[in-house]
Amino acid sequence: MSLITIILVVVALSLPLGPAPAKAFAQDIEGVPVTLMRDDEYVVTIMRVIDKHGKKIKGLINIKSFETNMKSFAFENIYGETKIIPVSEIERIEFEQNIQTLNPVAQESAWEIITSGGKENKIRIPARELEVRTGLLILRSSLATSLLEGERDLEVLNISFNPSEDRFDIIVRNIRYEKKYYGTGGASGIRKGLQ
Repeated sequence: MSLITIILVVVALSLPLGPAPAKAFAQDIEGVPVTLMRDDEYVVTIMRVIDKHGKKIKGLINIKSFETNMKSFAFENIYGETKIIPVSEIERIEFEQNIQTLNPVAQESAWEIITSGGKENKIRIPARELEVRTGLLILRSSLATSLLEGERDLEVLNISFNPSEDRFDIIVRNIRYEKKYYGTGGASGIRKGLQ
């Protein structure tokens, strides 16, 4: 094996496998990232994109980015393809959080997801300042800090575009999810944030 081959093997082994998780990527972003789509043991997010006629645009499963110069969102569809939709064609984007429940046939300790918080706030962001990257809404640190309460996290419920003001109206909610286990030793909780 030549020296060049050894160097290439070492470099290849040191490269990360697959895409970096959103959390690691978010550390390089200025501002506070808020997860738009979520699918874990606590909650599953369902996104609905509603057009100007009040109908759901079918086949979209994730929001990838917002293209400021084109005033368009990039979505991922069920085939893994990117679909670009201008904000002029969108009435609103809704995010519904479905709380996970215990499978009745599962061989595990009983548990349930408990939520607390729930205060909603409407924030207004000029179109030129809206940042969405890899499924994350990026909020200015000062704005996010003013919205957060205690140990809760932020989740987005609704995004709509106001053309007369050239801005986005975004409804966010303070929330805290906790998984409580039940057994002979009593209930115990594990907190899970959104980020």
